[in-house]
Amino acid sequence: MKKAKYQILNTLALKIIVILTMTLDHIGAFIETYGKCFDNNIILTANIFRIFGRIAFPLVALLFAEAMHHTHDKEHYMSRLGLMTVIIMAFEIGIYYGANIKMDNIFITLLCSASFIYFYECNDKKKILMILPVAIIALSFAVDILKTDEFYPTFLKAQFSLYGFILCVGFYFTNYFSDQRVMSLTGRNDLENLRKEPYYLSFTNILRIALLTLVTIIFWLISYIDVKADMYNNAVQSYAMLAIIPIFLYNGEKGYQKKSIQYGCYFYYPIHLLILFLAFYLTLGAPSIGW
Repeated sequence: MKKAKYQILNTLALKIIVILTMTLDHIGAFIETYGKCFDNNIILTANIFRIFGRIAFPLVALLFAEAMHHTHDKEHYMSRLGLMTVIIMAFEIGIYYGANIKMDNIFITLLCSASFIYFYECNDKKKILMILPVAIIALSFAVDILKTDEFYPTFLKAQFSLYGFILCVGFYFTNYFSDQRVMSLTGRNDLENLRKEPYYLSFTNILRIALLTLVTIIFWLISYIDVKADMYNNAVQSYAMLAIIPIFLYNGEKGYQKKSIQYGCYFYYPIHLLILFLAFYLTLGAPSIGW
């Protein structure tokens, strides 16, 4: 694939950025959870960690969309997401009942998005099953709005609920919009060759940036108008637009690939959460509030 000179970040580079920013975010989240144990300087540092941590999810959504777009077996990819969903859910149930720490599951968001896309693209009666992932997202969004888990357990909740679902599904379908738009603008129908042109990827990345910006601003404005509608701590979540930079620099290439790296990225998520939980819990005990 041809690429513009500024398109310097491949898939592996995005994964490394996700790991670094996500780790900072979770360290900040644990510090906030144990807030009474730390002074104001450390709390301020935690806030900075969480701001940089906002970069992670939009890149996760982009990597998800690319994986769904390029995989030859969506069912196999969904089975991996399902396995990670169960692993994270088991961990969350343990710390929920053992240490009163409440967490959302990002893999539920990814699995719901993948299921929606899969059933949407079915040409048979399976299409009706799109309602199942939408229902889970709707329940999770209701928890975010009402800020209560009395009717729907936190460990079954999709992280970022509607916001996350829109980004994941939206990033996936930007490829199809780019196909139609670029063919219309160039007057060409050789789609396979068009997809290799640098302007195709640039246009697709701009669409992703526009979607991220629009959705983030809308949710921020809603919470600004009515503080009760602050679903995702939007004053901090608005910094997700920092992800515009790596998205703009993305070149659509995989980079160095190995099964060990692929599965390492998957299992880093539960392993680093477990290490952080044990470090804080064994040092400071159970927190007085949930995450």
